[in-house]
Amino acid sequence: FNDNAYDSALYYYNKATDFGRNYDVAAEAQYRIAEINLAKNQPKDAIKSLKKINQYSPSLIMRDKMQILLARIYRESGQFDEAIEMINAKLNDQVNENIWGDLELQLGLIYLAQKDYESAMSRFAQITEKYKGKPVAATANYNLAELNMTYTRDYQQAQNQYDNVVKIDAKTLMAFEARNKSADIKRFFVIRKRLDNLEKQVVAIDLNPPVTTDTIKTEPEITQSKEELKKAQEKKNTAQKKSIDTVAVFNEYFTSMYEIAEIYYFNFNLLDSS
Repeated sequence: FNDNAYDSALYYYNKATDFGRNYDVAAEAQYRIAEINLAKNQPKDAIKSLKKINQYSPSLIMRDKMQILLARIYRESGQFDEAIEMINAKLNDQVNENIWGDLELQLGLIYLAQKDYESAMSRFAQITEKYKGKPVAATANYNLAELNMTYTRDYQQAQNQYDNVVKIDAKTLMAFEARNKSADIKRFFVIRKRLDNLEKQVVAIDLNPPVTTDTIKTEPEITQSKEELKKAQEKKNTAQKKSIDTVAVFNEYFTSMYEIAEIYYFNFNLLDSS
C-alpha cells in the first residue's frame, strides 16, 4: 500500500477480510481497500467498499474514520454539494464532536478545490484556533502557508505557518517539506535585505567620474617635494581602492540578483519576477 503497489495490496487486504476471525483486522483491511479504490479514481467502488465495513461491526474509531473518508471521496471525486451537505449535517450533531476538526478541514479543502480562496483561508484559520496543538491544526497551517505563498504572497506569514506545522506535529508527512519551505523563505529575506543595501550603494556610485591626469608622472620633477609626492601617491591609492570596491559592490549586487531570481523561479513560482 505504501509503495502504491495497489494490485498486490488488494490481494492481501482481500485475504485479510476473507479470514474474518478478527473483525478489527478485517475492518481495517476493508477500509484500506476503499482508500485504494479512491486512489485509483474509482469513487463508486470506494463507497461500496466503505459500506462493506459495517458487516465487521466496526469500532467507534473506525466509524469516525469511515465518515472522514466518505467526505474525502465526495471531495476528491468533485461531488462538492454532497460533501458539503454531509459535512454540515455532521458538524451540527454532537455525536461527531471527535471528528469536527477533520470535517472542517475537508470543508476547507473543498473551498480550495473550488478556488474560493477567501473561504478556504477563513476555514483553515478557524481550525488553527479551535483545534490548537492537534494534527488537524498542523495540516490547516500547511494549507494556509501554501495559500499565502501563491494567493496573498505574504511570505512572512507563510514562514510562520510552515514553522507552526513542525511545532504542532513534527512527525507529520508535511514536516520535512514545511522545514524546507521555511528555510527557503528565510534565505529569501536574507538575500533581499542584502540586495536592498547594495542597491543603495550602487545608486551612490558615479559611473562617469571626471577624467583627471595622474598626479604622479613617470619621471617626477625634482622641484616636487617629498610631501607632495606622498600626497599624490595616497590620492592614487585611494582612487585604486575605490575602483576595486566598486567592482566588488557590483559583483555582489549581480550575484544577489541572480540568487533572488532563482528563488522566484524554483521556489516561489514567479516566472515574471525571476
